[in-house]
Amino acid sequence: MRLNIQERQTHFFLRIFLFNVIIVILVTCIPVVIYYQYFTKAFNEQLENLNLKTVMQFRNAIDEKFLRDSMRMVPSNFVDNTSDETLIKPMTDSIRNDSKAILSVINQLQILTSNLPYVHSIDVYYKNNNVLFYNNRFCFLSENACTIGSRQLWLDRFKNSEEQVSWLPPRPLEGEGSEPVITFVRSIPYFATPDKRKAIIAININEGLLMKSLQALRKPSDGLMLIIDSDGNVIAHNQLNYQVKELGEDRESWISKVLAGPSEGMFNQKIADNSTMVSYTKSEFNNWYYISLVNKDSFYKKSNDLKNWLISFVLMFLLVSILIAYILTKRAHKPIRNVIGHYYTQIADLNYKVEINKPVIRHNYIMSLLHDELSTHMEPLRNEFVHAEKQWNRFFCFVIEIPKNVPFENEQAASYHLIGLLESCKTEAYQVWAIKDYGRQIQGVLFMNESAQLSNVIEEMVEQIELIYKIGYVLSIGGMYAIGERTISASYQEAVEALKYVYLYPYHPVLTYSELTIASRQGEGGSVTILDELEVCIRICDEKKARQLVEKIKDDMMNGLYTVEYCKNLYADVITTVRKVVDSMGFSSNQLFGYDIREKFKELENVEGVTSWTMDLIKKAITSIEDRKMSFDSNIEVKIKTFIHEHLFDDISLERVADEMNISANYLGKLFKKNTGINFTEYLTDCRLIEAEKLLKEKKLSVNEIASKLGYSSTNHFIRIFKEKYGETPKKYQLLFK
Repeated sequence: MRLNIQERQTHFFLRIFLFNVIIVILVTCIPVVIYYQYFTKAFNEQLENLNLKTVMQFRNAIDEKFLRDSMRMVPSNFVDNTSDETLIKPMTDSIRNDSKAILSVINQLQILTSNLPYVHSIDVYYKNNNVLFYNNRFCFLSENACTIGSRQLWLDRFKNSEEQVSWLPPRPLEGEGSEPVITFVRSIPYFATPDKRKAIIAININEGLLMKSLQALRKPSDGLMLIIDSDGNVIAHNQLNYQVKELGEDRESWISKVLAGPSEGMFNQKIADNSTMVSYTKSEFNNWYYISLVNKDSFYKKSNDLKNWLISFVLMFLLVSILIAYILTKRAHKPIRNVIGHYYTQIADLNYKVEINKPVIRHNYIMSLLHDELSTHMEPLRNEFVHAEKQWNRFFCFVIEIPKNVPFENEQAASYHLIGLLESCKTEAYQVWAIKDYGRQIQGVLFMNESAQLSNVIEEMVEQIELIYKIGYVLSIGGMYAIGERTISASYQEAVEALKYVYLYPYHPVLTYSELTIASRQGEGGSVTILDELEVCIRICDEKKARQLVEKIKDDMMNGLYTVEYCKNLYADVITTVRKVVDSMGFSSNQLFGYDIREKFKELENVEGVTSWTMDLIKKAITSIEDRKMSFDSNIEVKIKTFIHEHLFDDISLERVADEMNISANYLGKLFKKNTGINFTEYLTDCRLIEAEKLLKEKKLSVNEIASKLGYSSTNHFIRIFKEKYGETPKKYQLLFK
């Protein structure tokens, strides 16, 4: 129901007031939001910098105190250039019966251990003696059954693999209940294969001392600090009774981020229901990651207090501002009331003009829908053209190609008559919008409800079309979609695409996008081979095979899943092949056929016409080639044989003869064999052997001289082929006529 003048004035007042309220809200809230965001960002940056700095200090302290000296101890005491050879001698010499050397090794390991206060013990396995020194003891493994605890783990691992160095996570050294250690294992010499290793050194770092160092760096109450290796194993932490499960079920998620990330970084993660900042960096000496976990909620308390205060202030200020905006809007609205009456009169006049021009507006509206050019001011027209009381839930677009034999003056009247039939169809199942384009097409969209069947709808459309056009028309159907699933223009583009396939299926009056499976059609195929075969058939004048190839191309195009663009390009390649062969045979294609066949091809409308026309071209080309061959083949054999006999003692080849005849060597060879029954090489060999027989009978030249005279670079080759023909070697044959 239309609004009266007073309702329109009230409506206009509310819109002005709402606009003012929005302005007040924006002016008030935007600065507050910007300030709060800036404050929060600065606070976060300081927190991130602090945590990253902490974890870097964490790494430097542990690396320098625990890792650096442990790793440097090995090359300084177990390589050949050290001054003290106590630990090196067992690598090459037998100490099995040398108690002094054994005690020296034990004492030296005790000294090294005492120099590294954080090291629990140092174990050494000498491969040459198969002896293990551990915990102030030694054991010849091949003779004694020793209790070496978890040392067996790294011993087996390094004896049988290519591994050179490893850091083992904490484990009890002597078995359950013993003090846990972290072990650094390295082979001697470094990079040696298992069969060339001399020793394996294991440095056992005291896990308890490492954890105390972490607690000294950060109190347990200030946040979690831990070390993990590249496999995700926890090496150490600063908590007294820490368990990985305390981090929640999502621990694998943030640990994976650390391991998959760069060598150092920071990210936020929800861990154990707490907003946590995770900072990490990788050790410079091994595969350890130093990680700091800080609960952000405790740091954000001041930020949250500031946010709550700002919200309270903004709400109070907004209430006062909205009250002031209402009073000012009320006063400003009074002069506008007189304008609204005049505005209403103009609207009424505009509605009258719209009614007069509705057909044009409707045409432009539908055209905009089909081409996805709908402007926002045209959207309200939808309810004017669609029956709002019907619940359409599907649609598809269509294009009707009008027969070309209909005169223009009749085509215009018939097209609008057909549009009237389609749109006035008395049914509750669907509704049609249709327009006439500026060419010879009718375009439109059909809306359907759930009760409509697509096949029945298309049958009814065909019946209505055939009331106007009996034959020669084409109806193309785009994809059917639920309203809101795709735009109308998408279905229209599919209908336009389907219409192109009348080129392949000229006798199909209805073409649907879905049945043509256009989306899955191939844009390329194996056409090179068949084009080469066609070229050969034309050259050798095999018209039957050439026609079969053209028919095969047509069948492949109509029955295979190829795009219409590919089919047209393939036929264009066929025409190009015909033209190329004709030109290569010395003809002018334009003179032979009477026109440019490439331009003529563009005028043909479907595959049937192209196929028939192509066969006519091939027939005419082959007829012309055969006529030329008839006159050419009659004396070619005589010319070739004459040339061979005149140049028998020269360097003769098929290529040289072909150059003399001004034709290709391949074609000349085939032509010679066709006329004589033997190939060129066999005939040349026979001629040379006949001449050799004459020269042997004359007895003026030796076998070597005859072979050279006849152009044979190898006398043995000449003797072999002579014997194959005459059953005797040239020398024996010559003696027969002595």
